Amino acid sequence: MHQSACGLPVVTADHPGNAAGDLVVEGVNGFCSGLSAREFGEGILAGLDPHRIGVSDCRATAAAYDWGRIVEALEKVYQNI
Repeated sequence: MHQSACGLPVVTADHPGNAAGDLVVEGVNGFCSGLSAREFGEGILAGLDPHRIGVSDCRATAAAYDWGRIVEALEKVYQNI
């Protein structure tokens, strides 16, 4: 289960090789931090602040990646081939 589905923001490293960063909407469902321990720690602290990101925002973002929705969309693609 994606952490956002639990209402928790995601904190991930901002790096070209990290595909998880493509799913994070900064300040909405999580934070992309730099690679240093200080920057990552700041991202974690920001994620722990309940005033910065709402539970409903995290869950709404995660709902778009629900496996049931993904399978339905993929089936529609296959049916149209």
